[in-house]
Amino acid sequence: MKIKHEHIRMAMNAWAYPDGEKVPAAEIAR
Repeated sequence: MKIKHEHIRMAMNAWAYPDGEKVPAAEIAR
């Protein structure tokens, strides 16, 4: 499932590099 892998990668990127917005871990875990 490439989509799932990419989704996780995107979430990790957003978590590692927040665009000035703090995203709660719960939102990313979703």
